[in-house]
Amino acid sequence: ARPVGGPGWYLDRPGFWPAYLIDRLSRLEIVLLTALILGGLADALGIFVLQLPVYSGAGGSHSLSYDAAQRLSFAHFAGNLAFLQTIALDSWGSNGPLWSLANEFWYYIWFPALILLVRKRRLSWGLLGLVVGLISPAILVGFASWLAGFGLLLLVGRLPLADQESNVARLIRFAVATAVFLAVLAISGLWKRSELDVPLAVTFGWFLFELARARLPFPVMLLPLALFGSGSSFSLYVIHFPLIAL
Repeated sequence: ARPVGGPGWYLDRPGFWPAYLIDRLSRLEIVLLTALILGGLADALGIFVLQLPVYSGAGGSHSLSYDAAQRLSFAHFAGNLAFLQTIALDSWGSNGPLWSLANEFWYYIWFPALILLVRKRRLSWGLLGLVVGLISPAILVGFASWLAGFGLLLLVGRLPLADQESNVARLIRFAVATAVFLAVLAISGLWKRSELDVPLAVTFGWFLFELARARLPFPVMLLPLALFGSGSSFSLYVIHFPLIAL
């Protein structure tokens, strides 16, 4: 028997999907429901009480170029709670960044379903979720970028970090990966085409892999900031835009 938390233990135990969904949904929904309520209140204050023009889409904001009041309906609230934003309807109110939570949720469904199919030769109801990718191809393309992050996890965890290489060799590899990533980043920023999302994710993963291999020292004075950011990022992310808009 594999230890709890070990690789693959989740997929091997009976009743995988109920336990898995409880874990995933409890992590996402508790924060999301709170963010939808607080974000809706912030939007209502800005739209109906303060009557700020930015919410009408006329304020010149690139990220808020629509009428946010039209997205404060119950259907938008329920749809965002069900991770259907950008699939069946728009994000809730001014909170456009919630598009990424729809991606995250469906990747949580697709990935184990595909792993079960490949490793266990077992069909799973989660494969039905791939229909979402047909409805919204952008989410399917994003899944390839998400898989690039998973590939990085496998590489860093399983490949040796080239202890036999000299420090100069490590730095050269890191410099090349950095240059390639920055070049793709610059091109994607200028061209702004979704076709570059996957190459950008792959080159960024390569940059992070070579960064790990280079073993550059991390500034100790930045450690408290890094720990604080890693602990607060998800909760802050799902509420940051309505606060900024207000």
